[in-house]
This record gives sequence, structure tokens and C-alpha cells, in this order.
Amino acid sequence: MIKSDYGVIVGRFQVPYLHDGHRNLLEIVDQNSKNMIVFIGVSPCRSTERNPLNFECRRDMIQNCFPKAIIVPINDVPTDEEWSKNLDKKINEIVDHGSVVLYGSRDSFIPYYHGSFPTCEIECIHDITGTEIRENCSKTRINSYDFRAGIIYGAYDKWPSPVVTIDVAIFNEDHTKILLGRKPNQDKFRLIGGFVDIDETFSQTVKREAKEETGAVLKNVKFVDSFVVDDWRYRSENNNIITVLHTAEVQSGDIKPGDDIIEVKWVDFSDDLLYIIVDEHKPLIHKLMNLGDSHEE
Repeated sequence: MIKSDYGVIVGRFQVPYLHDGHRNLLEIVDQNSKNMIVFIGVSPCRSTERNPLNFECRRDMIQNCFPKAIIVPINDVPTDEEWSKNLDKKINEIVDHGSVVLYGSRDSFIPYYHGSFPTCEIECIHDITGTEIRENCSKTRINSYDFRAGIIYGAYDKWPSPVVTIDVAIFNEDHTKILLGRKPNQDKFRLIGGFVDIDETFSQTVKREAKEETGAVLKNVKFVDSFVVDDWRYRSENNNIITVLHTAEVQSGDIKPGDDIIEVKWVDFSDDLLYIIVDEHKPLIHKLMNLGDSHEE
């Protein structure tokens, strides 16, 4: 074990408590260094499954157990080389003189560090990972004020973000008719569409939603524009729906309602369409009408 004036640890600590592996590493470094510096990795992604806790929450957790530790953030960057350079710079800003050693366990940051300070690997005594702990937490509901307050804190600790959907105007061959759908408990019709899955492109979502909701296999899928949608579900929320509008034609398929659509109908593409379309889709229909002949490209 290398002793040092400054023992440096870098970790994410994205857990609700310091597990035995954390404690073992921190205690060893604390005992073998005159000063302990803990760098906490900070992701540009906020309040995600992999990064649910902000820097302040993790700093307080460590400070409660190791009150003398110097705890500072280190931002994630695209490359190990840039990250190592930033880490060295931050260490030099803290350390005036004395020896510095970076400590880590077998699965720590050490293999990715390309800086100028010596490193020391400490044997890990704990096999459970942060991912396992977070997954276990996600399956556990606790009936307490702290638990409910924590959920509310996490909901507020997010970047405002749009909810992305697609809508597609499905035309017949000569673009004189458009295929619309109707949902349960609604009198008016709407364009076919839905939410974009995280592993899909917009065009893939267009084709999937059309197949699920109408049975249609599409061709000539074209991007038109994007819109902020005045969706009642999000009017009081800190995010909103942005939909990406496309046009397309039917290539094949047995046209019938599916998924959350109970009726599909071919309708004349004329001004009368605005009387039967849901309010949130009227701006999209206006856009299609103002395209003139461009939607036939």
C-alpha cells in the first residue's frame, strides 16, 4: 500500500448508501493519506436511470461518513485523455505541495486514466455493483415521508424535455383523400401517429404506427415539419409534446383499425376536413393544405 500526502479517489457513487466496497476503499485511503480528495463524476445527463443522483446528494452522503474529506465534482467529457487532463488540473488546483496518489479498485477509473500522477489498485471486497443496487431500489416502494419527498425532489431535478411523437398524413395515390383514425370516447378524427421509441428513427416510427393503427404498409414517406402540440395531458407539466409530421402513401395492407384506434376512414382532403379533425391536429392540417402541390413530391 502506497502512503501519500493526498490520496485521490474518483467514483460515481450513484447509490443511496455507501456499500461495503465504497467504505473499504474510502477507509483505506483515509488511513494511508494525510488528506483525502474524492472526485465525484458528474454526467451531462440528469436524473436518468444510470445517473439519478445529483452531485450535492452524493457529496452529502460521503461527507456524513468522512467529514474531513475534500469532495469536488469532475465532469464527464468525450475522451479519456481530456478527462485525465481535467482531473490533473483540478488536483493541482487543490494540492500546493506533497505527494499525490490516485487509488481505485479493480473496476475503477484507473484503466482510463492517462494523467501524470501515480495510481494504486486496492483489492475490492464487495461484488455488488451500483447498477444492481439501483435496480433493487427501483423495485422497492417505502411508505414514508422521506421516500415520497425524494421522488418529488427527483421529479423537479430534471432538465425540461420534450416528449417526441410522430404524425403521418397517409394519402391515396392522387392525394385527394387522407386516412384518419378515431380513438375511443372521441367524436373527431386525427392523423395516425404515436410516441417515438428510444431505438427508432422517425421514419421507422411512422411505419410502425401506421401498421399498428391501420394495417397499412407505407411508401414514399416524407418529412414535412415539426410542431409543439397543445396536448391536454401536458398543459400543466414542465414538458410538452413535439410531433414530427410526415406524409406517406399506402403501398399495401388490409386497412382496419388497430392498437388504440377504433375507426379508420378515408376522408376527402379539403377544407371540410377541419370540421372533423381534433383541435390539436388542426395546425398540422393547415400546414399540409398550405404545402400546395409540394406534398406530392
